[in-house]
Amino acid sequence: MRVVRRIVPTLLLVVGGAAFAVMLVEAYLRISGSAPALDPPPAVVLSGLHVPDAVLGWRNRPGEHVMRRPWGQPGTLRVTFLPDGSRTTGPAPARVVAEIVVIGCSFTQGWGLDDAETFPWLLQQRLPDTRVRNFGTGAYGTYQSLLRLERVLESPSPVPRLVVYGFADFHEQRNVAAQAWVRTLAAGSGGTARVPYCLLDRDGGVRRMAPLGRGTWPFYRALAAVRLFEDRVEAWDAPLRERQGRPVTQALLAEMERVARGAQARLVVVELAVRSTATKGSYAVYAREQGIDLVDCTSAAFNRMDPRLRLPDMHPNATMNRDWAECIERELRSRMPRAGAPMGE
Repeated sequence: MRVVRRIVPTLLLVVGGAAFAVMLVEAYLRISGSAPALDPPPAVVLSGLHVPDAVLGWRNRPGEHVMRRPWGQPGTLRVTFLPDGSRTTGPAPARVVAEIVVIGCSFTQGWGLDDAETFPWLLQQRLPDTRVRNFGTGAYGTYQSLLRLERVLESPSPVPRLVVYGFADFHEQRNVAAQAWVRTLAAGSGGTARVPYCLLDRDGGVRRMAPLGRGTWPFYRALAAVRLFEDRVEAWDAPLRERQGRPVTQALLAEMERVARGAQARLVVVELAVRSTATKGSYAVYAREQGIDLVDCTSAAFNRMDPRLRLPDMHPNATMNRDWAECIERELRSRMPRAGAPMGE
Protein backbone atom coordinates (compact mmCIF):
# COMPACT_ATOMS: atom_id res chain seq x y z
CA MET A 1 0.00 0.00 0.00
CA ARG A 2 2.87 2.36 0.76
CA VAL A 3 4.26 1.78 -2.74
CA VAL A 4 0.86 2.46 -4.28
CA ARG A 5 0.50 5.66 -2.27
CA ARG A 6 3.84 6.86 -3.58
CA ILE A 7 3.22 5.84 -7.21
CA VAL A 8 -0.32 7.17 -7.65
CA PRO A 9 0.46 10.84 -6.90
CA THR A 10 3.50 10.67 -9.18
CA LEU A 11 1.46 9.08 -11.95
CA LEU A 12 -1.29 11.67 -11.57
CA LEU A 13 1.32 14.43 -11.69
CA VAL A 14 2.82 13.04 -14.92
CA VAL A 15 -0.57 12.59 -16.59
CA GLY A 16 -1.71 16.01 -15.47
CA GLY A 17 1.50 17.63 -16.68
CA ALA A 18 1.19 15.90 -20.06
CA ALA A 19 -2.43 16.99 -20.41
CA PHE A 20 -1.49 20.57 -19.49
CA ALA A 21 1.33 20.54 -22.06
CA VAL A 22 -1.06 19.27 -24.75
CA MET A 23 -3.51 22.03 -23.83
CA LEU A 24 -0.79 24.66 -24.18
CA VAL A 25 0.31 23.27 -27.55
CA GLU A 26 -3.30 23.05 -28.69
CA ALA A 27 -3.99 26.63 -27.66
CA TYR A 28 -0.89 27.84 -29.50
CA LEU A 29 -1.82 25.90 -32.65
CA ARG A 30 -5.38 27.23 -32.65
CA ILE A 31 -4.18 30.82 -32.14
CA SER A 32 -1.65 30.42 -34.96
CA GLY A 33 -4.39 29.21 -37.32
CA SER A 34 -3.88 25.44 -37.26
CA ALA A 35 -6.88 23.18 -36.92
CA PRO A 36 -7.54 19.51 -36.35
CA ALA A 37 -8.24 17.26 -39.30
CA LEU A 38 -11.29 18.45 -41.18
CA ASP A 39 -14.04 16.23 -42.43
CA PRO A 40 -12.73 14.40 -45.50
CA PRO A 41 -13.77 15.68 -48.93
CA PRO A 42 -15.97 13.64 -51.26
CA ALA A 43 -14.29 10.58 -52.72
CA VAL A 44 -12.21 11.42 -55.79
CA VAL A 45 -9.66 8.61 -55.93
CA LEU A 46 -11.78 5.67 -54.82
CA SER A 47 -15.45 6.00 -55.62
CA GLY A 48 -18.64 3.99 -55.46
CA LEU A 49 -16.96 1.63 -57.91
CA HIS A 50 -14.98 0.13 -55.02
CA VAL A 51 -15.68 -1.54 -51.69
CA PRO A 52 -13.30 -2.02 -48.73
CA ASP A 53 -11.35 -5.26 -48.45
CA ALA A 54 -9.46 -6.27 -45.31
CA VAL A 55 -6.53 -7.73 -47.27
CA LEU A 56 -6.49 -5.89 -50.61
CA GLY A 57 -7.43 -2.51 -49.14
CA TRP A 58 -10.31 -2.23 -51.63
CA ARG A 59 -11.69 -4.11 -54.62
CA ASN A 60 -14.08 -3.56 -57.48
CA ARG A 61 -17.78 -3.42 -56.64
CA PRO A 62 -19.71 -6.00 -58.70
CA GLY A 63 -22.54 -4.63 -60.79
CA GLU A 64 -23.31 -2.52 -63.84
CA HIS A 65 -22.58 1.15 -63.30
CA VAL A 66 -23.86 3.61 -65.91
CA MET A 67 -22.77 7.23 -65.50
CA ARG A 68 -22.20 10.41 -67.39
CA ARG A 69 -18.74 10.74 -68.85
CA PRO A 70 -16.66 12.87 -66.49
CA TRP A 71 -14.94 16.22 -67.12
CA GLY A 72 -17.74 17.54 -69.29
CA GLN A 73 -17.32 14.97 -72.03
CA PRO A 74 -20.51 14.18 -73.94
CA GLY A 75 -22.46 10.94 -73.49
CA THR A 76 -22.43 8.18 -70.90
CA LEU A 77 -20.15 5.27 -70.10
CA ARG A 78 -20.78 1.82 -68.72
CA VAL A 79 -18.54 0.20 -66.11
CA THR A 80 -19.43 -3.44 -65.49
CA PHE A 81 -17.80 -5.54 -62.81
CA LEU A 82 -18.62 -9.25 -62.73
CA PRO A 83 -19.27 -11.17 -59.48
CA ASP A 84 -15.59 -12.22 -59.32
CA GLY A 85 -14.53 -8.54 -59.34
CA SER A 86 -13.21 -8.51 -62.90
CA ARG A 87 -14.34 -5.90 -65.40
CA THR A 88 -16.24 -7.35 -68.31
CA THR A 89 -14.39 -7.88 -71.57
CA GLY A 90 -17.51 -8.83 -73.51
CA PRO A 91 -19.22 -12.16 -74.20
CA ALA A 92 -17.17 -15.24 -73.33
CA PRO A 93 -15.76 -17.15 -76.32
CA ALA A 94 -17.64 -20.28 -77.38
CA ARG A 95 -14.38 -22.22 -77.56
CA VAL A 96 -11.64 -21.36 -75.08
CA VAL A 97 -8.10 -22.66 -75.64
CA ALA A 98 -6.36 -20.35 -73.15
CA GLU A 99 -7.05 -17.73 -70.49
CA ILE A 100 -5.42 -14.35 -69.99
CA VAL A 101 -5.61 -12.87 -66.48
CA VAL A 102 -4.91 -9.15 -66.62
CA ILE A 103 -3.93 -7.30 -63.42
CA GLY A 104 -2.87 -3.75 -62.73
CA CYS A 105 -4.08 -0.31 -61.70
CA SER A 106 -6.63 2.16 -63.12
CA PHE A 107 -4.74 2.16 -66.43
CA THR A 108 -5.62 -1.53 -66.77
CA GLN A 109 -9.07 -1.18 -65.27
CA GLY A 110 -9.90 1.55 -67.77
CA TRP A 111 -10.67 4.46 -65.47
CA GLY A 112 -12.95 7.01 -67.16
CA LEU A 113 -13.64 4.72 -70.13
CA ASP A 114 -16.54 2.61 -71.31
CA ASP A 115 -16.23 -1.16 -71.00
CA ALA A 116 -15.63 -1.50 -74.73
CA GLU A 117 -12.83 1.11 -74.76
CA THR A 118 -10.45 -0.69 -72.39
CA PHE A 119 -7.45 -2.56 -73.77
CA PRO A 120 -8.47 -5.88 -72.13
CA TRP A 121 -11.83 -5.69 -73.96
CA LEU A 122 -10.00 -4.99 -77.22
CA LEU A 123 -7.65 -7.91 -76.55
CA GLN A 124 -10.69 -10.16 -76.15
CA GLN A 125 -11.92 -9.10 -79.59
CA ARG A 126 -8.48 -9.69 -81.14
CA LEU A 127 -8.05 -13.13 -79.49
CA PRO A 128 -11.44 -14.81 -80.01
CA ASP A 129 -10.32 -18.26 -78.75
CA THR A 130 -8.94 -16.83 -75.51
CA ARG A 131 -10.83 -15.81 -72.40
CA VAL A 132 -9.57 -12.41 -71.18
CA ARG A 133 -10.31 -11.48 -67.56
CA ASN A 134 -9.59 -7.92 -66.46
CA PHE A 135 -8.85 -7.65 -62.72
CA GLY A 136 -7.34 -4.16 -63.01
CA THR A 137 -8.37 -2.04 -60.03
CA GLY A 138 -8.10 1.71 -59.58
CA ALA A 139 -5.19 2.91 -57.39
CA TYR A 140 -3.53 -0.52 -57.10
CA GLY A 141 0.22 -1.00 -57.02
CA THR A 142 2.29 -4.11 -57.70
CA TYR A 143 1.68 -5.57 -54.24
CA GLN A 144 -2.11 -5.30 -54.43
CA SER A 145 -2.03 -6.74 -57.94
CA LEU A 146 -0.02 -9.66 -56.60
CA LEU A 147 -2.52 -10.20 -53.79
CA ARG A 148 -5.36 -10.12 -56.33
CA LEU A 149 -3.52 -12.59 -58.56
CA GLU A 150 -3.05 -15.01 -55.68
CA ARG A 151 -6.81 -15.06 -55.15
CA VAL A 152 -7.52 -15.60 -58.83
CA LEU A 153 -5.02 -18.43 -59.18
CA GLU A 154 -6.48 -20.29 -56.20
CA SER A 155 -9.09 -21.61 -58.63
CA PRO A 156 -7.64 -24.10 -61.13
CA SER A 157 -8.09 -23.49 -64.83
CA PRO A 158 -8.98 -26.19 -67.37
CA VAL A 159 -6.93 -24.30 -69.99
CA PRO A 160 -3.41 -22.80 -69.93
CA ARG A 161 -3.11 -19.34 -68.40
CA LEU A 162 -1.16 -16.23 -69.23
CA VAL A 163 -0.88 -13.48 -66.60
CA VAL A 164 -0.45 -9.95 -67.94
CA TYR A 165 0.57 -7.30 -65.42
CA GLY A 166 0.23 -3.70 -66.60
CA PHE A 167 3.19 -1.98 -64.94
CA ALA A 168 3.71 1.76 -64.41
CA ASP A 169 6.66 3.38 -62.65
CA PHE A 170 4.45 5.16 -60.11
CA HIS A 171 3.58 1.75 -58.66
CA GLU A 172 6.91 1.97 -56.84
CA GLN A 173 5.64 4.53 -54.35
CA ARG A 174 2.32 2.75 -53.93
CA ASN A 175 4.08 -0.47 -53.01
CA VAL A 176 5.77 1.15 -50.00
CA ALA A 177 2.87 3.41 -48.92
CA ALA A 178 4.68 6.66 -49.71
CA GLN A 179 3.52 9.58 -47.57
CA ALA A 180 2.03 11.56 -50.47
CA TRP A 181 0.19 8.47 -51.70
CA VAL A 182 -1.32 7.65 -48.30
CA ARG A 183 -2.52 11.25 -48.00
CA THR A 184 -4.02 11.17 -51.50
CA LEU A 185 -5.90 7.97 -50.70
CA ALA A 186 -7.17 9.40 -47.43
CA ALA A 187 -8.46 12.54 -49.14
CA GLY A 188 -9.92 10.66 -52.08
CA SER A 189 -11.65 7.90 -50.11
CA GLY A 190 -13.24 9.94 -47.39
CA GLY A 191 -10.56 8.85 -44.93
CA THR A 192 -11.43 5.16 -45.16
CA ALA A 193 -8.77 3.75 -47.49
CA ARG A 194 -6.04 1.58 -45.98
CA VAL A 195 -3.28 0.48 -48.35
CA PRO A 196 -1.28 -2.74 -47.88
CA TYR A 197 2.42 -2.29 -48.53
CA CYS A 198 5.77 -4.08 -48.35
CA LEU A 199 9.28 -3.56 -47.03
CA LEU A 200 12.47 -5.54 -47.48
CA ASP A 201 13.69 -7.71 -44.64
CA ARG A 202 17.36 -8.07 -43.70
CA ASP A 203 17.85 -10.84 -46.26
CA GLY A 204 16.35 -8.81 -49.11
CA GLY A 205 13.06 -10.71 -49.06
CA VAL A 206 9.65 -9.08 -49.20
CA ARG A 207 8.01 -8.44 -45.84
CA ARG A 208 4.26 -8.00 -46.19
CA MET A 209 2.84 -5.27 -43.96
CA ALA A 210 -0.68 -4.70 -42.68
CA PRO A 211 -2.75 -2.07 -44.52
CA LEU A 212 -1.85 1.50 -43.55
CA GLY A 213 -4.27 4.42 -43.32
CA ARG A 214 -4.11 8.06 -42.31
CA GLY A 215 -5.97 9.86 -39.58
CA THR A 216 -6.37 6.77 -37.42
CA TRP A 217 -4.79 8.07 -34.21
CA PRO A 218 -7.03 8.81 -31.20
CA PHE A 219 -8.38 12.39 -31.17
CA TYR A 220 -6.95 12.99 -34.68
CA ARG A 221 -10.08 14.87 -35.68
CA ALA A 222 -10.45 16.67 -32.36
CA LEU A 223 -6.96 17.99 -31.58
CA ALA A 224 -4.62 19.92 -33.84
CA ALA A 225 -1.73 18.77 -31.62
CA VAL A 226 -2.43 15.13 -32.46
CA ARG A 227 -2.50 15.92 -36.17
CA LEU A 228 0.78 17.83 -35.88
CA PHE A 229 2.46 15.00 -34.00
CA GLU A 230 1.28 12.41 -36.55
CA ASP A 231 2.56 14.60 -39.38
CA ARG A 232 5.97 14.72 -37.71
CA VAL A 233 6.04 10.96 -37.22
CA GLU A 234 5.09 10.45 -40.88
CA ALA A 235 7.82 12.83 -41.99
CA TRP A 236 10.35 10.68 -40.14
CA ASP A 237 8.98 7.24 -41.02
CA ALA A 238 7.79 7.65 -44.61
CA PRO A 239 11.22 8.40 -46.20
CA LEU A 240 12.54 5.14 -44.76
CA ARG A 241 9.84 3.31 -46.72
CA GLU A 242 10.07 5.44 -49.84
CA ARG A 243 13.77 4.70 -50.35
CA GLN A 244 12.80 1.05 -50.83
CA GLY A 245 10.33 1.77 -53.64
CA ARG A 246 12.34 0.28 -56.50
CA PRO A 247 13.95 -2.73 -54.76
CA VAL A 248 10.61 -3.65 -53.20
CA THR A 249 8.86 -3.40 -56.57
CA GLN A 250 11.50 -5.52 -58.28
CA ALA A 251 11.26 -8.14 -55.52
CA LEU A 252 7.47 -8.14 -55.94
CA LEU A 253 7.86 -8.85 -59.66
CA ALA A 254 10.01 -11.85 -58.78
CA GLU A 255 7.34 -12.98 -56.31
CA MET A 256 4.67 -12.53 -58.98
CA GLU A 257 6.74 -14.72 -61.31
CA ARG A 258 7.04 -17.38 -58.60
CA VAL A 259 3.28 -17.35 -57.90
CA ALA A 260 2.43 -17.63 -61.60
CA ARG A 261 4.81 -20.54 -62.14
CA GLY A 262 3.44 -22.28 -59.07
CA ALA A 263 0.01 -22.21 -60.69
CA GLN A 264 1.40 -23.43 -64.06
CA ALA A 265 0.80 -19.99 -65.57
CA ARG A 266 3.14 -17.73 -67.53
CA LEU A 267 3.73 -14.14 -66.43
CA VAL A 268 4.23 -11.30 -68.88
CA VAL A 269 5.02 -7.90 -67.36
CA VAL A 270 3.94 -5.16 -69.76
CA GLU A 271 5.40 -1.70 -69.27
CA LEU A 272 2.56 0.74 -69.89
CA ALA A 273 4.01 3.94 -68.43
CA VAL A 274 7.72 4.14 -67.56
CA ARG A 275 9.04 7.62 -68.17
CA SER A 276 12.77 7.40 -67.49
CA THR A 277 15.26 5.60 -69.71
CA ALA A 278 17.30 4.78 -66.61
CA THR A 279 14.24 3.27 -64.93
CA LYS A 280 13.53 1.16 -67.99
CA GLY A 281 17.11 -0.02 -68.03
CA SER A 282 17.00 -0.95 -64.35
CA TYR A 283 13.91 -3.11 -64.81
CA ALA A 284 15.22 -4.66 -68.02
CA VAL A 285 18.40 -5.78 -66.26
CA TYR A 286 16.50 -7.12 -63.26
CA ALA A 287 14.02 -8.98 -65.48
CA ARG A 288 16.83 -10.69 -67.39
CA GLU A 289 18.56 -11.71 -64.17
CA GLN A 290 15.35 -13.14 -62.69
CA GLY A 291 13.97 -14.73 -65.85
CA ILE A 292 10.94 -12.41 -65.91
CA ASP A 293 9.26 -11.87 -69.28
CA LEU A 294 9.21 -8.06 -69.67
CA VAL A 295 7.85 -6.26 -72.73
CA ASP A 296 7.80 -2.55 -73.54
CA CYS A 297 4.50 -1.05 -74.68
CA THR A 298 5.24 2.50 -73.53
CA SER A 299 4.53 5.52 -75.68
CA ALA A 300 6.87 8.50 -75.79
CA ALA A 301 3.93 10.78 -76.59
CA PHE A 302 1.92 9.44 -73.66
CA ASN A 303 4.90 9.96 -71.35
CA ARG A 304 5.09 13.56 -72.57
CA MET A 305 1.48 14.05 -71.41
CA ASP A 306 0.22 14.40 -74.99
CA PRO A 307 -3.49 15.35 -74.61
CA ARG A 308 -4.34 13.30 -77.69
CA LEU A 309 -3.63 10.16 -75.63
CA ARG A 310 -4.97 11.25 -72.25
CA LEU A 311 -8.22 12.13 -70.57
CA PRO A 312 -8.46 15.52 -68.83
CA ASP A 313 -7.33 13.92 -65.53
CA MET A 314 -4.27 12.44 -67.31
CA HIS A 315 -5.53 8.83 -67.40
CA PRO A 316 -5.10 7.07 -70.75
CA ASN A 317 -7.93 7.64 -73.20
CA ALA A 318 -9.50 5.26 -75.71
CA THR A 319 -6.82 5.99 -78.31
CA MET A 320 -4.02 5.02 -75.94
CA ASN A 321 -5.90 1.85 -75.01
CA ARG A 322 -6.16 0.91 -78.69
CA ASP A 323 -2.40 1.38 -79.05
CA TRP A 324 -1.75 -0.76 -75.96
CA ALA A 325 -4.09 -3.50 -77.21
CA GLU A 326 -2.20 -3.62 -80.52
CA CYS A 327 1.19 -3.78 -78.81
CA ILE A 328 0.13 -6.39 -76.22
CA GLU A 329 -1.57 -8.59 -78.83
CA ARG A 330 1.58 -8.50 -80.96
CA GLU A 331 3.71 -9.54 -77.97
CA LEU A 332 1.31 -12.24 -76.78
CA ARG A 333 0.85 -13.95 -80.13
CA SER A 334 4.20 -15.72 -79.87
CA ARG A 335 3.56 -16.59 -76.23
CA MET A 336 0.08 -18.09 -76.56
CA PRO A 337 -0.02 -21.84 -75.84
CA ARG A 338 -1.26 -24.38 -78.35
CA ALA A 339 -4.55 -26.03 -77.57
CA GLY A 340 -3.95 -28.84 -75.10
CA ALA A 341 -0.27 -27.98 -74.58
CA PRO A 342 1.15 -27.03 -71.18
CA MET A 343 1.95 -23.39 -70.64
CA GLY A 344 5.42 -22.49 -71.89
CA GLU A 345 5.49 -24.89 -74.82
